[in-house]
Amino acid sequence: MNQGWGPIVNIASRERAASHGPNANLSVAQLKWSNSTEASSTMHYSTANTSSNMSIPSLLAVVGIITHAASRLHRHEARRSWMREAPAGVLVRFVLGESSMAKTTAEAAKYNDMLYVAAPEDNNHLADKSVAWLRLASIEMYPTARYILVADDDAFLQLTPIAADLRALLGLLPVRTALSRLRSEYRSLVLRRLLLYGSIEWYSHHLESGRNGGWGATALHALAEHEKRRLRELNFSDPFPFAKGPLMGFSRDLARFVGTSAEVRRV
Repeated sequence: MNQGWGPIVNIASRERAASHGPNANLSVAQLKWSNSTEASSTMHYSTANTSSNMSIPSLLAVVGIITHAASRLHRHEARRSWMREAPAGVLVRFVLGESSMAKTTAEAAKYNDMLYVAAPEDNNHLADKSVAWLRLASIEMYPTARYILVADDDAFLQLTPIAADLRALLGLLPVRTALSRLRSEYRSLVLRRLLLYGSIEWYSHHLESGRNGGWGATALHALAEHEKRRLRELNFSDPFPFAKGPLMGFSRDLARFVGTSAEVRRV
């Protein structure tokens, strides 16, 4: 890594140490991304110091705002408005592609709330950036956070009611008790806490070309349209749930699954 990024890396290392404990390795994360060519990428990150009134292990949620260098005004407006209202247990970070490092050095040093991942910095690869963020946040930097969130940089988030929702939903996640008598393969499945918070629509696509087969606001509506248009006979998939919108929240286990899934990286 370029020595010029030393102060930024040190900031990230201190926060990562608070998250993992006193014995954490403070080196920059070397996260291997396996794909069809077995290539790997290094993720670099820059984040703020741990807040003096909030312990990293007590994190309810970390919000990653997907942005890029040119969206400085969006970041400025977020910092001066809704980010000021973040409740205890909620942390907010801006997520950029690593190619934006040189363009945002001064801003990163001033605000200490920016993070860089190994993903292309253009609007055609927003999903890549989101997946990279889910992996980095859930595994490397905030492994104790109950939720990892992904948000658009032009969204105005009301974090207090969002945090209340997420706390209420904790009761829906499986409890790690009374599972010792289950067969190991079933036990490992039950122990995974998979929950998605956000807007869901139902989508269909052509099984060969990938062409859009239509949307539905609910499963019943999507299925009715699917049958009305006889899409199954035309080789379209059955409707399936599709997460969308300016904010999505992933339980920790779901964030780790999406961030490390070979299937996700192939899509």
